[in-house]
Order: sequence, then C-alpha cells, then structure tokens
Amino acid sequence: MAYFILHILGVILGAIAVLLTIIVTSMAQWRVSYMVEGNSMNCDKRIDGLYLSRWDGLWVTCVSKHIGSMDCHSYDSLVSITTDLKTGRVLMSFAVVISIIAFITAIVAFCFSRCCKGGEGSRFCLFITAGIGFILAAILVLIPISWTTSNIVIAINNPLCKTVQRQEIGEALLLGYPTILFLLITGAIFCCPYPRHERCDSIESCSDSSLPKPAYVQCQSQDRRPTQAHYSRSQYI
Repeated sequence: MAYFILHILGVILGAIAVLLTIIVTSMAQWRVSYMVEGNSMNCDKRIDGLYLSRWDGLWVTCVSKHIGSMDCHSYDSLVSITTDLKTGRVLMSFAVVISIIAFITAIVAFCFSRCCKGGEGSRFCLFITAGIGFILAAILVLIPISWTTSNIVIAINNPLCKTVQRQEIGEALLLGYPTILFLLITGAIFCCPYPRHERCDSIESCSDSSLPKPAYVQCQSQDRRPTQAHYSRSQYI
C-alpha cells in the first residue's frame, strides 16, 4: 500500500516536472539585459525615458523600448545566438522528449499495476526505466541552466563595465532549478527498490488466485500379489 501511494506521488511530481521543463524551454527570459550609459561611473543607471531592455531565450528574443511595449521575434541566424544558448536548445529539446517518454512509461506501469495482478518483474522494469529517464532529463536541464547562469554571473561581476549592456539572470533560469529538483525527486521515487514483503504478498495472491490448482487423483493400490494357483489332485500325480 505504501509503495502504491509512493507511485501516485511520483506520477503527480512527474507531471509537474514535465510541465516545468516545457515552460522553461519555451520562455524568453533566459538572459535579461538592459542598456546603460557608457560611462563606467554610471553602470547601474538606465537610459532616461527609454528603459531599453532585451530578453534572450532559446528560440526568440524580445526588445522593450517603452513601458508595456515588447517586440518579440525569432533569431535571424544561428550566428547571433551565443554558444550556451545554442547548447541549451539541443539539450532542453532532448530533456523535454525524454521527460515526456518517461512520464508515459510511468503511467503505463501504474495502469499495468492496477489492471493486472501478475507481471511484477515487468512492472518493476517499467518504473525503473521511467526513473532513469527523469534523472537523465534532470542532467540535461542542469547543463544549460548552470552554464548560462555562470556566464551571466561572470559578466555581472566584471569590474571594468566597458559595455553599454548589462546582463541579469532571467526568470527561466530561476525556474530551471526547481525543475531540476522535481525531475530528480521523481526519478528517485521510481527507482526505489521494490519492497520484499509486498513482493511476497503479491506473489502469494497471484499464486492463490490466478494459477490453476492441480487436480490430485487418489491412487488406489492394487493388490499385485500373485494368486495361488489351484490345481486338481490329479495333476500332482
């Protein structure tokens, strides 16, 4: 029963993890930058009247020229995309596909456990496969999230501040770390070893209910002792 409740929790967390992975991949706020004055003494001062900011995502880039005005368009070429965002495109796409496949595998294993009483080994293998898929998706999400965050932190801590563009960590990166946590927890739940006492109970119930009972036929012992032949008196002479 406890193992069944744990699987329900894993399915719920898996659905949240898949949804967060898709949201993080489609968001444009991976790298948020705004224009500042070129003077190094005024690096934190925005341009008066414009508040020009830019969002760089995996698929689109958005430019805000006025308050409430946002212009979003896809990248013109791959040359304009940085290396970390290019890598993020590939890895996040694989993470979305793998997490969806792992979630479908977990749903199939859960329905299989509810409908079929036998096949404990196959069901356990399906849950293990789903758990490995979620853990692999978490690793694929971690690489671009940590790489992009590291590049932004290095740019922020640059004491020279020679450029007119300041970078900030976007909301997609902040949402990426809870996504990794949900993926890892879901994978750990599905990779939990099967309890031995529940395994024995399921095997006993399966043997009592599904397996046909052999029909025993009582063997009747036959007297195979040789009968004494009866001969007439004339045959002894």
